[in-house]
Amino acid sequence: MILWILLLLTCSVWAQPVLRSSADYVDIACPGGCKVWRSTSPQGGPTSHWKVAGATYRDRDLAHGIAYWYQVESGGRFWRLGPIRLEWRPLPRSRRPWLLVDKSRYLLSILEGQKVLKRYAVAMGSRPMKRKLQLDRASTPEGRYRIVNLQPDATYHKALDIDYPNETDVARHRLLAPQSDIGGEVQIHGMGIERNWTWGCVALRSQDIDEIFRHPEIGVGTTLWIFGGEVTLAQLQSDARAGWVDRLALGRRQQRLGQPVTCLSASPAYVRKRTGSSRPTAERRPPPRPR
Repeated sequence: MILWILLLLTCSVWAQPVLRSSADYVDIACPGGCKVWRSTSPQGGPTSHWKVAGATYRDRDLAHGIAYWYQVESGGRFWRLGPIRLEWRPLPRSRRPWLLVDKSRYLLSILEGQKVLKRYAVAMGSRPMKRKLQLDRASTPEGRYRIVNLQPDATYHKALDIDYPNETDVARHRLLAPQSDIGGEVQIHGMGIERNWTWGCVALRSQDIDEIFRHPEIGVGTTLWIFGGEVTLAQLQSDARAGWVDRLALGRRQQRLGQPVTCLSASPAYVRKRTGSSRPTAERRPPPRPR
């Protein structure tokens, strides 16, 4: 504690940011506020960025066993700090895990209920913050999905196939890009995170997807939520509470009101309650097509 106070005093005199890591987070001290960029590569790989208003900021959204580099802007000056690496820890067994991808922080979290079991660093495509609307080989979907297939011997090491396009994606595509191909075959797979290189899939390090495959409780039917670009976590939570929604009618109403066409429900409007289930109806989907 005394050492940390001395570092803060030094930081305040010279206006130089200071990092301090612990088992689960990194503290960033930058008096007067600053801008922070965080990457898993010193050469500028997939990068998160945010503003810090106060003198310190605690970065908890980190994967264990991954080296991070920070760039901090404060008072018109730039500093490169790192690498910082949290100690690796194994993924524990669980009964009903689910997956959460935060695109803005390049993280895939595995949770049981609201408890985070482990976080993994990810990479995506060349337009990572865009919500996938159609075949573009660049953007990643956002919404509520499920794992529909496991590929232990895939093109990119191992892969979890997800149910894009789902009912929400089909409705949004019909309203906004009906003449285009909607795309498909979106996966969570291996082969590395050094840069945003996929065609819209979520990439992990191969050793990380190996660890996930060693857990049979993560399989077909496992829930996956993706947010952080055009869709917020709060929107997905609201949509999940709404029950079954007529996605096309909801999207048309959003168009009439001049709202972003998300086809996600933020209110009880266009909700049709069903007995015993809040899942949307099954849809007839075309055969898989290229991303």
